[in-house]
Amino acid sequence: MKHTHTEGPGPILKSRFARGLFPLMAAFLVCALAAPEARAAAPADFAKKMTLTPSTSALAKIGETAWTDFPVLVRLPAAVSSQLQAADGTDLYFEDESEAPLAFEVETFNPDGTTFVWVKVPSLSSATRLTVYFGGSENVGNDPTAVWSRYVGVWHFAADAAGTTTVADATGHELDATTAGTISTYAGPFGGDALQCTEKINAPDYDSRLSNVAQFSVSGWFKAPNQSSAYFTYVSKKADLAWNADKGWYLEMSQSKTKANLVLTGSNNFNIPDVSANWNYFHLVSDGSTVKVYMNGSTSASKSVSYKVKASSKVFLICGKDGCSDEYRVRAGAASAAETALEYATMADAAFFDAGAIESVDATAQVFETPTAVRNANGSTTVTVVLSAYNGDVGVIYVGGETPVTNIVANAATPGTYTDTPANLEADTTYAFSAYGKNANGTEVVEDGGVFYNGDLSVTTVSDANESGLVPGVFRISRADSAHDLPVTYTVGGNAVADQSYVALSGTATIPAGSSSVDVEVVPLIDAQTTSDTIVSVTLAAGLYGVDAQASSAELTVVNLVAPAGYNTWVATADGLASVDSNWSMGV
Repeated sequence: MKHTHTEGPGPILKSRFARGLFPLMAAFLVCALAAPEARAAAPADFAKKMTLTPSTSALAKIGETAWTDFPVLVRLPAAVSSQLQAADGTDLYFEDESEAPLAFEVETFNPDGTTFVWVKVPSLSSATRLTVYFGGSENVGNDPTAVWSRYVGVWHFAADAAGTTTVADATGHELDATTAGTISTYAGPFGGDALQCTEKINAPDYDSRLSNVAQFSVSGWFKAPNQSSAYFTYVSKKADLAWNADKGWYLEMSQSKTKANLVLTGSNNFNIPDVSANWNYFHLVSDGSTVKVYMNGSTSASKSVSYKVKASSKVFLICGKDGCSDEYRVRAGAASAAETALEYATMADAAFFDAGAIESVDATAQVFETPTAVRNANGSTTVTVVLSAYNGDVGVIYVGGETPVTNIVANAATPGTYTDTPANLEADTTYAFSAYGKNANGTEVVEDGGVFYNGDLSVTTVSDANESGLVPGVFRISRADSAHDLPVTYTVGGNAVADQSYVALSGTATIPAGSSSVDVEVVPLIDAQTTSDTIVSVTLAAGLYGVDAQASSAELTVVNLVAPAGYNTWVATADGLASVDSNWSMGV
């Protein structure tokens, strides 16, 4: 993975038009009617970048899960918004920690303040790191349909209220809503615009887009009107709000404005407390047999009832009379409690992402191939670095031991191949190595490579294997330190037959970061063809490490089961099943 950093203000990229002027003129002379070939945006097209990482509060909501294709709300500060050149603020480029480009949708562009952008993260986890590139580019990348590919319908309510008669569905599924009465813009719950309506906003029936009409998730923000003499329905899938209809559902605010009602049928209504706040976020989830309603990010359902929602084939009302609505969504499948809480947090928590400093992007930053390493016969290690583009200092960074070590192998280097055989590293230490470059502008580039061990590994026998009770034997491969994952290969020998006397070994193991050893288990099998003990041996193979000549191999015994002839003896572990033939000696 490549990382770049620029010292000081750094250069501003030259105009793409200036760079491509003469080739463009030449192409025009060849064929005046030829259209220029479209090119996708890339980081080098932009002058600035900023890194975004989940905050402590966001990590608490993300948890240990990696959430797939999750849309997150990114708030770009005025320092970024002011440098966007496109009229709608879409001259942006997002990538994740693997440098993969990300789909995004600019919901609200404010050149003098915060710009709100929805970004689809392929794998939202504690390791997520987003980078946004901006400034100095005519390339744009707004792609709402890609952002909302998991959804049936998404309505942002961010359109200009003047003359509004439709509210666009961002998914591209043509579920644009129609408005009735007077529509006006209202300050949204998390920034940007919401809509207030004097009558209602209706979206087309979405049931036909659900694979199972009883399994779905609906969510959105609502704000009740300033009245207390009537009920306020803020989302509905029932015909004419018929409370006793056996199809569909709706949510309403009670007259007291301190609770909400979920109306399924006359016998399946319940109250949802604690919704007296200015804005509230609901998440209604139906899994086909149970309906749950979550409010304002709670991980516990406000209410839950056993009920199978039936298709209503009616319009989807998403704004009641005189109410305010924002960010309504419908998707197939029932969201989990944790997912509803995370969805709420991405909007309600203004500090969901920690923003790094704005940095300059250098179009002449060096480009490296992934560095490689070889172990030499004399015990040293040589790292090879290939600089494929642009000039500058070239070196290798070694991370391990007390402090990182940087060895510069060439100054002001041109593209080519460079090597380093370090003699200044600590013995018996595992190092991660990376190519390093720094150009005349001060831009530093790091391209990650692999790992090697600057010492010798050993293998020992911990215990033998035993067919009686199917007790595994154990080999242990060891090193002196515990830094970084270290892959190890080995060969297997002995007179024991793989997959007859024991489960065949893979020939590879990894000593994990934080550990000085890894155990390789030899799992015995009941071998009716063998009547005596057998041997399994392991020998460490060559790799990015040395091998202790006195402990390069080890062997263990697979102790044969001696069962009395003519008796059916139990040969498995205590939790084995008696109905499984292999758990018995079968008279052998």
